[in-house]
Amino acid sequence: MRNQPQQQYRRLTIRSCLATAALCLASGDLLADPPFLVGQISDGESQQVIMPKLPGGWQRTIAWMAPEGTQVNPGDVIVRLDPGDLISQEETLRIRLEEVQLSAEAREAEMQLNILDAETAVMEAESNVRIALFNAEVPDNVRPRLNFERDQLGLENARNALIRAEQNLVSANKAWEQQQPVTQINIEHVRTELQSVQDAIAQTEIRADRKGMLIYAENPFTRLKIFPGQTLQPSLSIALVSNQEYLQFSFWVHEADIRKINIGTMLAVTPDALPDQTVRAETIWISNHASTRDDWGEGGYFELTAQPSDSLPKGFLPGMSIMAEIL
Repeated sequence: MRNQPQQQYRRLTIRSCLATAALCLASGDLLADPPFLVGQISDGESQQVIMPKLPGGWQRTIAWMAPEGTQVNPGDVIVRLDPGDLISQEETLRIRLEEVQLSAEAREAEMQLNILDAETAVMEAESNVRIALFNAEVPDNVRPRLNFERDQLGLENARNALIRAEQNLVSANKAWEQQQPVTQINIEHVRTELQSVQDAIAQTEIRADRKGMLIYAENPFTRLKIFPGQTLQPSLSIALVSNQEYLQFSFWVHEADIRKINIGTMLAVTPDALPDQTVRAETIWISNHASTRDDWGEGGYFELTAQPSDSLPKGFLPGMSIMAEIL
């Protein structure tokens, strides 16, 4: 693993190698001697711990990290982020959800009562129609004409009252049918917001998904190891869990040297921290385009990946600075 002195040493080594390469290129010696490559040991199957994008703030602070070099197992907590105002957001949304649900229940009870009243009114109107119909069916020749006409009018009024009661029942049921989806949408909206915040809180506790060694990542802006207490933006790598069973070598090759290397080119790789340990590796991937590295000097640099051909000694660890010579 690289500590701060190792990082400084690596940067000095890289700058020295690049400066030497530039001098050789100017003198013409580069055409005769193969270039030295600089890079680091990487883990092709590591778990990359990335700063998540959480609601409530653009950046998040690392509250705690398991000590670098710790051997972790799946499910172990390796990073905790400061939740910030997420806890208060969750409490606010819990209260809001309870209020929305209580309001919905009260509204539901009120509308159910309206429906019950409308149904009762319909039954009363139907009963009134039956009574009015019974009275109206009495022949007019057995009672005064005035009573007969009054009963006929009473029947007509009872029938009209029944129509109005049935219409009110239809309206009450329709209002209930229309209100139900709106109420559910409001509840689901608040519930979704609450679930989103709860998921965000859960993401503030990051766990290992595999067995391996925890290694802190490098801050791309300071070139120093990331540590607890730092505030970082989303998508930055915080750390990695290396299983150390599939190590590779990553290099950066100056555009002036890339023509001397092809897929299958063999390299002799030596870690800076283990100068007596050299292994052979085969080039398996080269990037199609060069990118600039402002802290290394002018020109573009291609990325290159090499796979060890020999079994690696025990001391080879992800993050180690390495140098390689073309064989």
